[in-house]
Amino acid sequence: PLKDKCFMTREGWWTYELCHRKKVSQFHSQLQRKGGAADSGAESTVFTRTSEHSLGNFAEVNIEMPPDPSKESPVLNYSFVGGTPCGEGANQVARSSEVLYRCSLGRSLIDAVHSVRETSLCRYQIVFVTILLCSDADKQRHEERTKRNLEERMRQSVEEQRRAEALASQLKDTPLSN
Repeated sequence: PLKDKCFMTREGWWTYELCHRKKVSQFHSQLQRKGGAADSGAESTVFTRTSEHSLGNFAEVNIEMPPDPSKESPVLNYSFVGGTPCGEGANQVARSSEVLYRCSLGRSLIDAVHSVRETSLCRYQIVFVTILLCSDADKQRHEERTKRNLEERMRQSVEEQRRAEALASQLKDTPLSN
């Protein structure tokens, strides 16, 4: 389901793009106005990529199994290497990324880049969340948590309704003064 898909997220000045099992890149997105045909006079606005850097190409994947797979989902750790050179002189290194694919329940129900951080100079860690990695136990815990939250909201709503009815009753019984 993730094959041939790319996902983007914006973190401050940078936009990050993760193309599943292909590449990771960062770029600045800049708004640019483009003139229309000479006779139409119309202008359009487009985003263009500037300052684009490769954060690596797909190299390998490792599976980190939890101690108890019935209670936790595995984490897929994808390595991306050989990105745009970074640094000065002898300290120059190729940018690289580690992408951790995790269960999305409790964060989001859609496939998405959850976070990006530069762990050290020119090395990035990206957390990608997807429901595809969620175990049955994860799904059951999520359903139970959702049910508890819904029950709590309903209880609060009933309490608010009772308070509103009590206030309305008090107001009805209170004579208006001139």
